[in-house]
Amino acid sequence: MSMWDIQPDGIRAVLSQVGVHAEDLAAAAKSFGTDIESAANATASTVIITSLTEFATAQARALGRLGDLVQSAENGAVAATNAYLEGDDRMAENAQRAAAVAAGVLLPSGSVGDSRRRWGY
Repeated sequence: MSMWDIQPDGIRAVLSQVGVHAEDLAAAAKSFGTDIESAANATASTVIITSLTEFATAQARALGRLGDLVQSAENGAVAATNAYLEGDDRMAENAQRAAAVAAGVLLPSGSVGDSRRRWGY
C-alpha cells in the first residue's frame, strides 16, 4: 500500500511561489499590450496595425485562459490539502475512539480530531 505524506507548509511555500510567478505573468501581459499598442502607433501601415491587433487579441485570450488555469490549480491544491488534512483528522478521531472503547473510557465530545485545522492560501 502506498503512503501519502504531504507537507502543508511545503505546499503553502510552493503556492506562494506560484503567486509570485503569476504576478510576473500579469505584469508581462500588461507590458505586452503596451508594447503592441506602441508598435501599432509607430507604423502608418493599416495592414501591420490590423495584424498586430488580431495577434494581440488572440494572445490576450490565451493569457486570460492561462491565468484562469493557474488560479484553478492553486484552488485545487488548497482543496486537496484541506481534504487530506480532514481525512487525517477523521482517521485520528476514529483511532482514538476505538482505543477509548477498547479501554472502556468515555471521551468528551470534541476531544479528538482537533489536532489540525483547515488552512487556506
